[in-house]
Parts: sequence; C-alpha cells; structure tokens
Amino acid sequence: MTPTGTPMEGPAAARPELDGHGDARVRYLGLTLLAERVLAEGGSDQLALLLPESVEGPPERTPEEMLVLAGLYARLGPYLGARRRPSWRVADHLPVRVRIAWLRAVRDVTATDAHRCAPARALPR
Repeated sequence: MTPTGTPMEGPAAARPELDGHGDARVRYLGLTLLAERVLAEGGSDQLALLLPESVEGPPERTPEEMLVLAGLYARLGPYLGARRRPSWRVADHLPVRVRIAWLRAVRDVTATDAHRCAPARALPR
C-alpha cells in the first residue's frame, strides 16, 4: 500500500506518490517508509526505481524531505544505473545539514569515478 492507502502494483506504481503528492506530510511519510525498507532489506534496482528523477520544481520539497532523499540517493545510488542523479546544488537554499547530506550522497556515489588513477607516465628529466 502507498502512504495514501491505494494498492501498489509494483515498485514504479508508488513513484507518483513520492514524487508529486500535494501534501508534504504524505511525501515525507512515503520517503521515510522507503528509507526504513532500504535500511532493513538493503538496496536493490527495484527500490532505486522509486526515487524521483528530479527533486526540483513543484511541489516544493521541505528540508526534511530533502534530507531523507539525500540519504536514499546515498544508499541507492549504485543501483540507479544510467539514471542521472540530482546535483548537490539543488540544496543550495536549504539548511547546512541538508546541503552536507547532499554533498555526501553525491560524493559516495561518484567517489570511485573521481579518484581513478591516471596512467603511469615517465617523469620528465
């Protein structure tokens, strides 16, 4: 069941509830339940499908929602595959705690890509 009580027909069926529900409390509840499930069961491709593709625009997200989303992207990032991750800059206008969480989420997902060793070259003499 989704946070509003409607039956869920697979993972992607809940995404509209997490993405565009008009009530911030319902969106927050859905994100919190998803975060609890990820903590209990671990990440998966199916759970990563529940993450919204964009965290900007209407409806305006609360700092609490953005904090939970940052944690979800940090945990589910490896399962996103080719899907784009939101930029950490989406949290520029939010409290420091939320901005730090988004920086960590992006860093954790892309750290291995960012720190690849350069091919060995001969040093100049």
